[in-house]
Amino acid sequence: MKNTKLFLSANALGLSLLSGFAQPAITTQPQPQSANQGFEGKFRTVASGTAPLNYQWYFQSNAISAAITNVLTITNAQPANAGDYFAVVTNASGSVTSHVATLTVILPVSLDPKLGPNIRIGTDPFAKTNLHQAEIHIDRSFKNPNLLLATFQDALASDDGLAASYAVSKDGGLSWASGFIPGVTELNGGALPHAADNVASIDLEGNLFLVAASYSVISGAIGDVSWSVSKSSDGGETFSAPLTLASSDDLSYTEKPWLTANTFEKSPAPGRLVFVSTLYPRTSASGQTQIRYSDDHGLGWSPVRSIGPADAFGSQTFFLPDGTLVVVYRRFPNATSLPNVTAARIELMTSEDGGTTFAAPKLIQDVTGKIYSTWPAIWDSVHFPSACSDRQAGVIYVAYQGFAADNRKSVLFTKSINKGKTWSAPASVNDTPNNFVVFNPAMAVSPDGQHVVIEFYDKRNQTAASAGNYVDLYLAESFDGGDHWEPNIRLTDFSSDLRAAATRDTGSGGGVYLGDYQAIVPSLNFDTPGVATWIDTRAGNNDPYSVRIQRTKGTTFETWRKLRFSTNDLANAAISGENADTDGDGIPNLAEYAFGLEPGHADQSPLRAFRSGPSYSNRI
Repeated sequence: MKNTKLFLSANALGLSLLSGFAQPAITTQPQPQSANQGFEGKFRTVASGTAPLNYQWYFQSNAISAAITNVLTITNAQPANAGDYFAVVTNASGSVTSHVATLTVILPVSLDPKLGPNIRIGTDPFAKTNLHQAEIHIDRSFKNPNLLLATFQDALASDDGLAASYAVSKDGGLSWASGFIPGVTELNGGALPHAADNVASIDLEGNLFLVAASYSVISGAIGDVSWSVSKSSDGGETFSAPLTLASSDDLSYTEKPWLTANTFEKSPAPGRLVFVSTLYPRTSASGQTQIRYSDDHGLGWSPVRSIGPADAFGSQTFFLPDGTLVVVYRRFPNATSLPNVTAARIELMTSEDGGTTFAAPKLIQDVTGKIYSTWPAIWDSVHFPSACSDRQAGVIYVAYQGFAADNRKSVLFTKSINKGKTWSAPASVNDTPNNFVVFNPAMAVSPDGQHVVIEFYDKRNQTAASAGNYVDLYLAESFDGGDHWEPNIRLTDFSSDLRAAATRDTGSGGGVYLGDYQAIVPSLNFDTPGVATWIDTRAGNNDPYSVRIQRTKGTTFETWRKLRFSTNDLANAAISGENADTDGDGIPNLAEYAFGLEPGHADQSPLRAFRSGPSYSNRI
């Protein structure tokens, strides 16, 4: 009988093998994983063998309920989830156990008390694919400082976004509501499949504007391009159908827009909107700035026209308090491809009439051979300086990526108190050790010009094991108009793993893609924090984030003087001293400072006479 059973078992085994039955075998083992606290961790194993294959995952030798597929996802990872995981795969012929893989849960870093929490802006538009966002921009309303408008490229598919999105905060960045900009791409009623290069602006009346590119890709190259502007007059609840501002043809294409509003009520052309972009011949990498403007809140626009040199790239615009329009751009003379660092310079043009006519270009910095790019590992903003002005003195501030005097990779800062005629010596604002990479600077300045903030990506938190794959956002901060800089502050409580980021143009010298630019808005006073925005991979893909930054130091008369008077005038107390009155309006400099006035033009005295009984008394 025993021999009969042995024969039957052997015969059955032979029949099984002949019929294709086989025990499971692990072909892909689960790998060790790290997960940021509160985010997702995931293990995956693959087995071969006769179907059906049954999976069961274990944590610390205990079976995990309902973990019965080849992928185990730990949502909202917490320290209690850290430890060893493995899977057992079974079928009718037997079972096999995978290798043990360890989950490490990373805790958030404690940030400076002046910072609010890191807040995600919006949600991923699709459940499983095209999760990446990029190229975030933000603006703040001066009519209602708690109203913020952000915009970003969304649903990246390979190289190209499938949508243009926006987010609105009505509480100064504590919370956000997001959505697609209607009518920009095929995804939501537009004519073209892709979107990129979004820019936000808020005008004097509190109207919200979004500019985005719609475009097609033909054989790997940019095809049709259309720049459109969308408007909201109800605080972002609804947006109008997009209005075309510029478009390409068979001989050229247009790229890199900017939109700015004149928010100075007492200047010429208050409320004017100015749109610029760069027009490229399809046979050349050299482009020229094109401009249009609107004086009726975006309903009608001036004819498009070209301004400035024919080798400009990435123009940005902003208004000074007197209504002067400033256009800052990078030049690549005789460039045949980008990036080209053999000949490069940062320049500006100014228009005293708000964009109708322009003075000759002025040099900001010659950066030939002095800029660096992190390509191909990271697609960065080597081409794009960040430029802005304060709202009182009209000082122009510029930050850009390059090499410091000691050859360190740096974010460099310079400023001009005379509309670009002369510039301060470039100063490195980052204290990054060991020459780690920094990139994508974005700058904002408080209305008084004294609180300067520059955000930038920084790889300083590297270890041998991380191999350059982690990046954080840092803040450089000055409380005296950029003369001195505080120790850098880390803004991100989790590092971003660049291996989880989107990629762009990997076959033609591109790389990891967080965006060409990011943006920050200033603190207006102690009660209205600044807000920094960036793209982050803490959740395993590109997502937009923000953080509020509290101003912690006030103004000083000495810094006020330095932002308004030349070096020679600063040495002359009769011009720049407390009691001097250079504009002859009867208000000494110290009083001009105290009342937020300017020493360069006559103001009405802030002291008024009030009748009190039969006599008069002066009151402030």
